Amino acid sequence: MNRYSNEELAWLHLQDVQREAENRRLLAGAGSSSTVATLRWLFSRMRAALQPGESRVEPTSAASAECRQEVA
Repeated sequence: MNRYSNEELAWLHLQDVQREAENRRLLAGAGSSSTVATLRWLFSRMRAALQPGESRVEPTSAASAECRQEVA
């Protein structure tokens, strides 16, 4: 049996722990994932659709619908 096997395993474990810590640090600074960004975009669109005062698309009134039918 290798008398240094425990030291080698401890060294490999230390490297794994350091890699894991580095990955966590990098991910924490990376911001949000694409899934979170997509969900934020979706909820902002839903919120905009539910707020009639700030809606960019004006609802079609009955009078304008009648005018379109007469023109056609």
